Amino acid sequence: MRVLVTRPQAQAASWVQRLRERGIDAHALPLIGIAPAADAAAVQSAWQALPGYRLVMFVSPNAAQQFLASQPPGAAWPAGVRAASPGPGTTEALLEGGMPADAVVAPPADAPQFDSEALWQVLEHEDWHGAHVLIVRGGDGAAGSGREWLADTLRVRGALVDFVAAYSRTAPAWDAAADALLRRAVLSPAEHLWLFSSSEAIGHLQARLAELQLGPPGTAWSACCTHERIAQSARAAGFGRVLSSAPPFDDVLACVASAAKDPSIQSIDAAPSVLLPASPVTDIDPPAVAAAAVADPSPSGVRPAAARKAAWVLPAAALALLAVAASLWMAWSAQQRVHSLEQELVRRQQDSQGEATEARVLAKQAQDVSRETAAKAALLEARVAEVALQRGQLEELIQSLSRSRDENLVVDIEAGLRVALQQTAITGSAEPLVAALKSADERLVRVNQPRLEGVRRAIARDLDRVKAVGVADISTLVIKLDEVVRLVDELPLLSSASEVDTKSANPALARAQRAAGVRGGASAPAAPASSAAGWREQLQQWWLPAWNELRSLVRVTRIDAPDAMLMAPEQGFFLRENLKLKLLNARLALLSRQFDTTQSDVQAALAALNRYFDGSSRKTTVAAELLRQVSAQSRQGGVPRPDDTLAALAAAAAGR
Repeated sequence: MRVLVTRPQAQAASWVQRLRERGIDAHALPLIGIAPAADAAAVQSAWQALPGYRLVMFVSPNAAQQFLASQPPGAAWPAGVRAASPGPGTTEALLEGGMPADAVVAPPADAPQFDSEALWQVLEHEDWHGAHVLIVRGGDGAAGSGREWLADTLRVRGALVDFVAAYSRTAPAWDAAADALLRRAVLSPAEHLWLFSSSEAIGHLQARLAELQLGPPGTAWSACCTHERIAQSARAAGFGRVLSSAPPFDDVLACVASAAKDPSIQSIDAAPSVLLPASPVTDIDPPAVAAAAVADPSPSGVRPAAARKAAWVLPAAALALLAVAASLWMAWSAQQRVHSLEQELVRRQQDSQGEATEARVLAKQAQDVSRETAAKAALLEARVAEVALQRGQLEELIQSLSRSRDENLVVDIEAGLRVALQQTAITGSAEPLVAALKSADERLVRVNQPRLEGVRRAIARDLDRVKAVGVADISTLVIKLDEVVRLVDELPLLSSASEVDTKSANPALARAQRAAGVRGGASAPAAPASSAAGWREQLQQWWLPAWNELRSLVRVTRIDAPDAMLMAPEQGFFLRENLKLKLLNARLALLSRQFDTTQSDVQAALAALNRYFDGSSRKTTVAAELLRQVSAQSRQGGVPRPDDTLAALAAAAAGR
C-alpha cells in the first residue's frame, strides 16, 4: 500500500525518508501549513518573561521548533524553568533545538498514550498553587483541546496560566503534484493509507476534495491516526477503516504494517484449488487402447475378445466421466460454500472490528467525560472551599461589628472610667471620677442585667472610697491666691502708718494752732489800739509752735519690728514686688501639685505680711486670712483608683 504522510512539509519529508528506508512506498502530501507567528513581539516578550515561569509547556513539535527558533540573540534558557512535552516528537524537537535534557519533562516512553492527560499524570503530584505556567501553541488554539484541558486543570490547582502563539497553522499550498497524488488516492482508495497526526489535516483534506469536486472519503478509505481524537475525526469524515497508534515512529510503522496485512482491504482474485482423489478407471485411456488394437492385429480368435473388452471399457469410461463430473460439481459447490463462508467471516470480522472500535470510542468518550467531570468537581470543591472561607470571614466580621448591648455597655463604662482617671490626675480633683462612677451606675440601673450586679456593687464601693478622701480644690485656692496678689498693692506698710499717727498724735494742739491763726487774722487791724495787751498774745503765738516742735522731738512708741520702721519708700516698692513673686510661685506650685513648695511659699508670704504691713488694717487682715486658708487646704491627698470597678468590668467582658 502507498502511505500518504500528511504532516507539515518539514516533518513530512523526514517521515517519508524513514518509511522508505523500511521498504514502504511513502509519499508526502502535507495538509497543514506552518507560518511565523502573527505577533512576533508577544513571542519576544515571552522569552524575556521566561525567568518568572515555573513551567513552559509545548503542545507540538512545531511549537517547540518555532519558539526556540525565535530565541533572541544572547538569550539562554533560564535555569530552574522546565519545558513540558506531551510526547516523544515534541521532546525530540526540544532536544534538537538546544534544550537541556534535564530541563525536559514528558510522559514515560511506555505510556499508553502521549497527550496532555499523560503529561498531567507526571505533573499532578506537585504543588501548583501560585505557580506561573506558559503554554506555547499555534495561533489556532481552540477551546476544548488537550492544551485547554491542561490549562483548566492547572488553574483548578491554583496555577496562573498564560498562552503565547509561536506560529500560525494555515491551509496547505496545493500544487499540481499534490493534486495528482490526491486524485490517484481517490481513484484507488484501497491502495492508499493516509497517515494523520492532526484533526485539522482532515478538515483541510475535506475542503480540498470539495474544491476539486472529488467527493468525500468513503468506506474504502483507510487511515492510521496517532491519537484517538484524530481517529474520531477521521471516522466522522467518512473513512471506512481507521486504525490508532501512538505517535512514536515504531508504533506508526506497526500500524502501517497491520493495515497492509489486513485481508479486509485485499481482493480475492481466484478460488483456492480443490484436490480430488484418483479413480482406477481414469488410468485407462480408451483412444490409446483402440490405437493399440489397430496397430497390433491378432488372430481372428482373439479379436472377438478384444471387441468384448472394448465394449466393456466404454461404459466404464462413461461412468468414470460421470463420476468426475459429479466430483467437479461437488468441488464447485464446496468452493462456493467456502467462498460464502469466507465472505461471512470477513463481514462478521468487519462488524466485530467496527463494534470494537465503537466501543473503544465510547470508552474514550466516557473516560474524557469522567476526567472533565472530575476536573469540574475539583473546581467546584475549590469554589465551595473558597465560599466557605469567605463565609467564615464574613461571619467573623459581622460578629465583630455587631457586639451585644451588654458588651458595648461594659466597654463604654470602662473607657469612661479611664478618661475620668486621666482628668482626675490632671486636675487633682475627684469630681470627674465621681461623676463617671455615678453615670456608670445610672446606665447599669437602666439596663437592669443580673450578671452586671457585681459591677454595680463594685461601683458603689469605689464611689464611697472616692468621696471619703479629701482633695484640695485647686481652682478655689488659685482664686484666693490671685485675690491676695491683687491686694498687695493696697496693703499699708508699718512705716507709712507711723507717719499718719504722728500727724494725728496731738489733735488739741492742732485745734489751738488753727484758732490762733484765725484770731491773729481777725485782730490784726486792732493791734495799734492795745499794744500792751497784744504782746502776750504774740508771745503765746510764738511759744506754742516752739513748744509743739519741742514736744515732737521726743516720742515714745512700741516697735516690734525695727527694720520695718526704717524702710524707705523705694524699699517698700521692692517689698511688694517680692511678695507678689512669692505668691505667684505658690500659685504655680499649687497648679503643679507640689504642695510642699506651696506651703513654704505661703508661709513666707504670710510672715512678710505680718512683719512689714500694718496688722490693724482691714485689708491686711483679709489677705492674711486668705493665706491661712490656702495653707490649711493645700494638703497632699491622692484620689483612689476604682480598681474594684475595673476588675468587675474585666470579668463581665470575659463572660465570667
